[in-house]
Amino acid sequence: MVHPFPSILDGVVVGAVALLAGGGVALATLLGLSMIALQMAIGALNDLVDAPADAGRVPPKPIPAQEVSVATARTVALVAAALGLGLAAVVDPRLVGLALVVL
Repeated sequence: MVHPFPSILDGVVVGAVALLAGGGVALATLLGLSMIALQMAIGALNDLVDAPADAGRVPPKPIPAQEVSVATARTVALVAAALGLGLAAVVDPRLVGLALVVL
């Protein structure tokens, strides 16, 4: 539901770009973790929205297959979004606006 490989890959790319732009390891790590959390929120929300269309799909998606409840998916999306926005705010409160655009 949170699509770990692409989420982590996006976070690594963001961290690498931050390093290439002259940011330190701590900054790159915070930005990368923020992006991973935001991407996981997007994945969970996407699965929530697409659950009706994904019913009967092979392989089955977690929500229509009842492996993950709608309530759990909502919680994951909200917690991941809050974490991503919070990490962005730690870097710079102005970055929250960009993080909201990502979401």
